[in-house]
Amino acid sequence: MAYCTDRPVVCFLEIDDLLMTASREAYRAAASAFVALDRQNIAIVLSSGQTHGELAYITRSLRFWHPFIAEDGSAIGLPHGYFATGVPDASRGFFWDLIDYGPSYRAVRDIVSAVARRLEIDVIRLSQLDTAHAASEFGVAGHLASRAIKRSYGEVLRPCDDSEASMVRLIAALQAERLRCTRRGGQSASISSGQESRWRMPSSKASMVGCATNA
Repeated sequence: MAYCTDRPVVCFLEIDDLLMTASREAYRAAASAFVALDRQNIAIVLSSGQTHGELAYITRSLRFWHPFIAEDGSAIGLPHGYFATGVPDASRGFFWDLIDYGPSYRAVRDIVSAVARRLEIDVIRLSQLDTAHAASEFGVAGHLASRAIKRSYGEVLRPCDDSEASMVRLIAALQAERLRCTRRGGQSASISSGQESRWRMPSSKASMVGCATNA
């Protein structure tokens, strides 16, 4: 049975295991479904450990314009003019306004470096790779690799020995430094500040909030 509502529904969709490695053809195939949801007053808000640049590209590829949550909650992207009133503390980009919640990439990078040295665990960082190695080392889709390596708030890494023991030790030590660690495919993890987003969508925009994951 078709679902439709006169008041918008907001669906938060975590996409790291769904679209991180998707091809351009997969985006084109999925676009019609997202457009259909949009026509039914169902707004999809993408949530991911991916960067602002990656999510802006994915959103455009899926042909819908709604906010997205980048780098594990470190930033929120808003299409220009999405709300009738301006959003405080948003910086203006080319197509998107950006609200910052996390510390700079440099602050997270320095903590990761100190922890890795202390534990004597060599790590491979996504931000230190070129696009070809980003695709091969972390499975990032080639057309997203140039955007994936431009981290603004956090880091994606894996231990050089690819062992579970090294990953467990790294995550425990980084969490002790108050960083959020999210396991990704294989022996890799995304590292961010761990701050919770305080921004809320204005109540005039939606009467219902839905949550969806890929679990």
